[in-house]
Amino acid sequence: MATALDTYPEPNSRRTRGFRERHPADAYFFPGLVAAIWAMMLAGFVPEVIARAAGNAPPYPLIIHVHAVVFFGWLVFLASQVTLIQTGNVRWHRKFGLVGLALALAIAVVGPAAALTMQMAHVARQPPQFLAVQFLNIATFLGLFSAGLALRRHPAAHKRLMMIATLALAGAGFGRIIRLVTGDAPPFTIIPGVYFGGDLLILSIAIYDWVTRGRLHPVFLPAAGASIAVQLVAGYLLHAPAWIMFTRGLVS
Repeated sequence: MATALDTYPEPNSRRTRGFRERHPADAYFFPGLVAAIWAMMLAGFVPEVIARAAGNAPPYPLIIHVHAVVFFGWLVFLASQVTLIQTGNVRWHRKFGLVGLALALAIAVVGPAAALTMQMAHVARQPPQFLAVQFLNIATFLGLFSAGLALRRHPAAHKRLMMIATLALAGAGFGRIIRLVTGDAPPFTIIPGVYFGGDLLILSIAIYDWVTRGRLHPVFLPAAGASIAVQLVAGYLLHAPAWIMFTRGLVS
């Protein structure tokens, strides 16, 4: 069976700044990473959906349903793109790139709109200052997605950036897992607890590259560093009096 290692043409040499672009284990690691993201999101959201249905809870606003379709649509898109590469369908992978762009633009609009709607309806589980986490997650995703789009002709960089971009959105699922296990919301620490699961998967990319190549890909540290920096900003804003007052006034 053809894999991404055999079918995706490299515009440059086999090595990029000392990093081996291709490794046979890539055919297993990246699909496994996508599966782990799916597992995290399903484990977080499915129990909540079942509990709401069983408890006859009032329906969510329409924007929340749109939000679910768009965000899980992105996960379907990501899994489809990885599958297309793994099966040698590079041409279709490229054609479907426009679908990814459309979904990313939809996420940029629907994500903040859904967060604001829940807060303004006073049905959100988190206090208003949690908008910092939600807004910054979207900003991180869009920034890394844009970088991945710009480097789409460099497959090793492209797929790492797209994976880390997706992990910026994974906190929504992991936060629900924490609430399900502990009965309480993730802690508002220096780095909010919602990021822990995604950060472990980001770390797995670093470990994988080190084991298979003996070094990190050149895009990894800037991408992971930007992600952690944004998480620190979110942790700061969750406790910042000015931000707390602003968001309370915004949704009142």
